[in-house]
Amino acid sequence: MTEQVMNIQAVQSFLQNAIRTKQVKVRAANRVITIEPIEESEPEKKYSCPFLGIAADSKLTVDGFLRWKQEERGLEYEQELRP
Repeated sequence: MTEQVMNIQAVQSFLQNAIRTKQVKVRAANRVITIEPIEESEPEKKYSCPFLGIAADSKLTVDGFLRWKQEERGLEYEQELRP
């Protein structure tokens, strides 16, 4: 349990850092405020790409990636041949 004394303007940023959900349940009784995060059920993400990073969630296939890299290497080789 964390207990802190803070300025009222700091409460919003503290709560955003402490609670990582989009919705909360708030109860107030006898000057006591209780805030509970509501667990969100995220829809299952469909796996569509075997790559991470720049190609994540894209329609790029392994064959497309290999073609892309081959073209890129060809352009680099042409640049090396230029005086």
